[in-house]
Amino acid sequence: LFSGSLNGLYILNDDNFIPFKHDQPVFKNRITDINETSDHYLVIGTRSNGLIIFKDSIIEHITSFNGVNNVNINKLAIENNLIWTATNKGLYKVTITNTNPFTYSIQHFDVYDGLVSNEINDIALGVRSIYAGTSEGISQIDKINTINKPTEIPIYINVIKINDRDTLLSSGYSLNYQQSTINISYSAVTFHNAKNIIYQYRLLGLDTIWRNTMNRDVQFTSLQEGQYRFQLTTLSKDAFSPNKIIEITFHISPPYYKTTWFRALFALTTILMIILIINLRIRGIRKKEKIETELNKKMSELNLKALRSQMNPHFTFNVLNSIQYYVAKKDTEQALLFITKFSRLIRTILDQSRNLYITLEEEINMLKLYLELEKLRFEDKFSYSISVDPGINLQSVTIPGMLIQPYVENAVKHGLQFKKGEAHIEVHFNSIDSRLICKVIDNGIGRSAAAELNPAVDGHKSAGTAIVNDRMEALNILFENNLKSTTIDLTDDNGIPSGTAVTIEIPFKTTPS
Repeated sequence: LFSGSLNGLYILNDDNFIPFKHDQPVFKNRITDINETSDHYLVIGTRSNGLIIFKDSIIEHITSFNGVNNVNINKLAIENNLIWTATNKGLYKVTITNTNPFTYSIQHFDVYDGLVSNEINDIALGVRSIYAGTSEGISQIDKINTINKPTEIPIYINVIKINDRDTLLSSGYSLNYQQSTINISYSAVTFHNAKNIIYQYRLLGLDTIWRNTMNRDVQFTSLQEGQYRFQLTTLSKDAFSPNKIIEITFHISPPYYKTTWFRALFALTTILMIILIINLRIRGIRKKEKIETELNKKMSELNLKALRSQMNPHFTFNVLNSIQYYVAKKDTEQALLFITKFSRLIRTILDQSRNLYITLEEEINMLKLYLELEKLRFEDKFSYSISVDPGINLQSVTIPGMLIQPYVENAVKHGLQFKKGEAHIEVHFNSIDSRLICKVIDNGIGRSAAAELNPAVDGHKSAGTAIVNDRMEALNILFENNLKSTTIDLTDDNGIPSGTAVTIEIPFKTTPS
């Protein structure tokens, strides 16, 4: 007489149960049930350690049931060479096919075969049926027809919603890019255990992974344009006999701005706009070139006028009269000095007239020549000074040529010509940012008094000043109105005119010295 316990197998010896002595440790596992075959094989069910079949020296230990381990055996029922095993993983039928050598086969029954639950607590054998007791109720299985044949479960699509709106069922759908949310409801028809059916689905075009679910609907949101294939099946008990797959196709059209015709139209429009912009740019360049050409022409004309103005007959006549005066006095040295300075001034003016920009050093040298001639002509009646801020590089700073001399000439002709007493002209250069500030200051009689005492000009504005103003107007087009000149009448403490101050702001360029 054998007895199973938490500590293993016991055998009755006299009036007491003692541990069954055997060199195999399997007999020390927790035992849940004991039974015997018609061939007197002892069959022992254990907790989490499988099934033990034992007779004399034969011990067969079944730990894996069709690849399933850790099976808890709750109850055993034996009929001839068949061992029915009730477990937490369903019902297992172990058929002993031979005893020498010992061979067997295993069949498995679970919810896919009609059981209401895989947790079987007890079993009973009838004439034609096997009754399995579970926490969900009693299941009946036909003993005669227990060959495991995969049964295909029919699957049906019940509802398809596009953007939460019901649609007619179809095998394929053509949608626009705004119809990007798809809901699919489905069900499988079975009379065994419908609520435990596991479905498998995937959406080809989105990914290729099969996903398991027990839900009867699935939703896809924010789908991009493209071709999709929804596939659905049920999880098969036998991996080598898959259930039938049903399939529905969805084609989502791209938005209009991703279509071929739109891209072609956009490309054509872009090309036309580029051509238009290029044409407008070319027109703008040509217009600018035309303006620059006209400006250059005007600058050339003004330069010629300035040249003629600075070599005006009146000035030339006065210089020649002075030369004639010294020749008549037989003062050859003074006459030669006049001629030398006059020729140098003329050559300097001619050289500078060829260039739009000259260095500040060249401008100052020309001013010195001019003032020296005027000083000789007026017999040292006035003095002058030219000063430059130490931070200015005379060789690298360039300014428009023939611009400052007419202001100095005005100071001599209108300011100092009628001055009684000591007369003086001061020319000073300094810089602020990228602007050259030139100040021409004289201590003459002032503009109002000079206009009254100089009837020879008949109230006509100085030609040299007018030409300079025209040149400044033309240059301002190039310098974006940054070339400026201001004139201030100076007075003493009693309000009597004491001279004139002209300030000229000139944008300058720098060149490597």
